[in-house]
Amino acid sequence: MQRGRPLRQSQTDLPEERLLIEAAQRDMARFVDLYDLYFDRVYAYVARRVGDRAETEDLVSDVFHQALANLRRFEWRGAPFASWLYRIALNKMTDRAEQLRRERAIERPPEAEEADQEEAQDRARIFALMGEAYGEYGPMPTGLHFYVPDVDAVYARALQVGAASISAPADQPYGERGSGVKDPAGNSWFLATPLRAAK
Repeated sequence: MQRGRPLRQSQTDLPEERLLIEAAQRDMARFVDLYDLYFDRVYAYVARRVGDRAETEDLVSDVFHQALANLRRFEWRGAPFASWLYRIALNKMTDRAEQLRRERAIERPPEAEEADQEEAQDRARIFALMGEAYGEYGPMPTGLHFYVPDVDAVYARALQVGAASISAPADQPYGERGSGVKDPAGNSWFLATPLRAAK
């Protein structure tokens, strides 16, 4: 498999993906096919959030190491394999951010709290913009899962700009405070904040 495949994945790619996963679960040497297929996507996902090249490379390496170590426990449920890798990446980035906060032991200035609120408002604006797409890029129903700094604020703002509630924010037993909304185009947005970050 060549790296550099399109970052978007169609539903028609899923059967091929499932075969690759099953092959790698039987023979770990086949994991290289999954690595080649997803490296660019995971690297881009981490790089956008981290910014530092060396840190990105370390985190991406950790993501694939953990994915390989846990591949036999992965259960196919019809969702793209990339979503599992993104979840691992997010957990790695969250752990790293916590570690850095502890190392720096600096209180966040009020400006940082304001920046978090601005980011929550920016994310909520995305909901409104999704309904304005047109032409061949018109709105199409899909399900998305986002980690946000403050799930309650993003959920409230999404409702203000026209989203409908799927589920109100609530603490989940798997370590997230999560909620869901549906935008005017019919897309489902599942929002979550890791509980350790929400405190």
